[in-house]
Amino acid sequence: MNTFDSLLKTQPSLNLQQTGQWFVIRCTPDPYTSERFNIGVAGMDANGVRHAKVMEDPGRLKCLYGESAANIIALAHVAKRCALAGEGSPSTQIEFADPSPFYNSNLPEFLNAAFEQQVTAAIPIKEADARTRIDDDGALRLVSDCIRKTLQLAAEEILTDTPFLSFDTPRGKRSVYAPFVTRDAVGTLKSTDYGAETVRTHLMDAVLDMEFAARFGKKQRQGLFILRPPMPKEKEAQQIDRALDTVLFRAHPILHVEMESTVDALAERVIEWANAA
Repeated sequence: MNTFDSLLKTQPSLNLQQTGQWFVIRCTPDPYTSERFNIGVAGMDANGVRHAKVMEDPGRLKCLYGESAANIIALAHVAKRCALAGEGSPSTQIEFADPSPFYNSNLPEFLNAAFEQQVTAAIPIKEADARTRIDDDGALRLVSDCIRKTLQLAAEEILTDTPFLSFDTPRGKRSVYAPFVTRDAVGTLKSTDYGAETVRTHLMDAVLDMEFAARFGKKQRQGLFILRPPMPKEKEAQQIDRALDTVLFRAHPILHVEMESTVDALAERVIEWANAA
């Protein structure tokens, strides 16, 4: 696998075509101290396709900011939305650095390497039972691949080209995370493979996204699909239960919710929902 250093040092003097631009997303949690650190990376490839990767869990930030670390993660989540929509920084606490070119690499590969190198606060605290986690983007890739395998060409009737839909509103253009769209429905997907507070924030965003997309997209049905991988620790699982209940109990009854522990099963639920009259 290419490292960030090798990708970054590839120069145009080697007669290689520039394949896009990227930038760092920085955060200033406390304006009084002016301390800044990197919370993510984003970019756009030569075809105009945008990608972004930001911190998803407080992790090491808890050591510095305690419970306020969750607010930083929320800012990172908003910054990602703006970067993917091609919008400017959403807050004076967030800075989008000047973009730089990259060469001879696809954007997701480059950003993954850049994230590991530049966003050191995201390095997880090692645990004895460390395991590979599935974030929202990873869950969407897995479920989308399963849908394509099942439906083949017909999968494009459900899956959007980009997981973000943009709408013109009285307050300007707004984007929401909605990777599943049919003639009369709009749906989204979330993973619970985070800390409980992050899960709660992501689910609340999902509920609001669906309400917004249904209203401005004139859709009659809304869907929220949740991938819940098994949790090795009972305490962690109980915290996720409470986060789910806190949000879903208050969601509007029109929101159709499905939750499965495996990718195949969740993909089946998405297909069934999409095919419903």
